[in-house]
Amino acid sequence: MYLYRQQYAHPELKENLRLERAGKITTFAPERRTFLREEIGYWRKANHIHRWFVENVQEGSDDGHDYYVDRSELEELLKLVIKVLKHSKLVPGTVPAGRRILQNGEIQDTWEDGSIIDNPELAETLLPRLGGCFFGSLDYDQDYVNELRHTKSLNQKIMKDSNIFRSCG
Repeated sequence: MYLYRQQYAHPELKENLRLERAGKITTFAPERRTFLREEIGYWRKANHIHRWFVENVQEGSDDGHDYYVDRSELEELLKLVIKVLKHSKLVPGTVPAGRRILQNGEIQDTWEDGSIIDNPELAETLLPRLGGCFFGSLDYDQDYVNELRHTKSLNQKIMKDSNIFRSCG
């Protein structure tokens, strides 16, 4: 799942756009109406974060379309993530390591030593996992917590960038 910032530039605004890539600034003035789309966030197999966006931003519609995300929605997600992280103590346990195909063609889950949340009730209530094809694990383990940490870091970075929520003319 991706989070984008989209900026609008209209030729009549007489504004030049400044882009930075690999430390070099490029400036251009659009001749036509222009939208710049910048990826500012990405989650892979974070089905609990995906589920939150579907339920709280997309009105339950998981259709792959783009949706506007308000600052207050990101702030709400950040508060939930912080609360779940605070109450998610990792303890030794076994975690999914993949699958293997047996000689008879049967698929068998494989496990390895890792960390699991000792009491996942709050996590299950506030940011529950979402099952489905390509959505990753349903376990409340180290991967779940790592995605929460990623989301926290990403949202804090976004909140500090005043340009992200600047309104356009």
